[in-house]
Amino acid sequence: MTRIKKELQETTANPKAKKAPVKKVQKPVNKKVARKKVPVNVEQSLKTRNDKTDILKGNMLQALEKTLGVVTPAAKIANIARQTHYEWMREDAIYKEAVNAIEEMTLDFAESKLHKLIQEGNFTATIFFLKTKGRNRGYIERQEIEAKNINVNHDGDMTPDKIKAMSDELDKDI
Repeated sequence: MTRIKKELQETTANPKAKKAPVKKVQKPVNKKVARKKVPVNVEQSLKTRNDKTDILKGNMLQALEKTLGVVTPAAKIANIARQTHYEWMREDAIYKEAVNAIEEMTLDFAESKLHKLIQEGNFTATIFFLKTKGRNRGYIERQEIEAKNINVNHDGDMTPDKIKAMSDELDKDI
């Protein structure tokens, strides 16, 4: 049994017993150096901090669901800074995955509302749907631009034949 465990057992068994002093542990300068044993008090505080962070992350995820993924009001509800949310997104893959799932849920919700409007005969919703989802069937607005007097910057390797070929290629697109 380690010395710390013995001291803890003695302290809990005898409340008048002297508590073990907490030693300060310095962080290793080189990351390759093995970690020193951390006193129980520090381990508990680290565990509490992680538990608190996990609770805050859970609160933020719930708030994101309520706000349909809008970060600013969700951060206010969860009582965290917006920047904290983005730090968690960078540093915690599980949190990021959960946020992405909420975004997908929000898109599904919006699509279901759009489908409902289309079923109700909403002409604007139908046009919007066709412009976004019906692109491969030709439901797209294109803007035709006619180009005249095109200036070509080159580094000297453009011959008149190459310029003519480029011009002919552009004419095909117009």
